[in-house]
Amino acid sequence: MSKIAESELSNQEKIVIQAFINYQFKTLPDKDESTYELIRPYILVCVAKQTNWLVYSKALMFRSRNEMQRHKMMERSMSQLQALIDQFRD
Repeated sequence: MSKIAESELSNQEKIVIQAFINYQFKTLPDKDESTYELIRPYILVCVAKQTNWLVYSKALMFRSRNEMQRHKMMERSMSQLQALIDQFRD
C-alpha cells in the first residue's frame, strides 16, 4: 500500500481502481464494517492527488458513500455529498 501511495497514479489507473470499488459496493454487504475497511484504502489512493476533477469527484462520492454507514463520519459524508451536488449545479 505504501508503494502505491507514494507513486502517482494515472487517471486511467484511478478509473480502474474506482471500477473495482464500484464492484465491491455492488457485491459486498452494505452495513458491514469489513466492507468499509476493505474499500477505504483504495478510496484514499484515488483521493490522494487530484489531477482530474471528474475522477476526483467520483472518488469523493465513493468516500462519502462508504463513510455514510459509520455514525462518527456521517456528518462529514453528508456535507461532502452536498458540496458535490453544489459543484455540479454551478
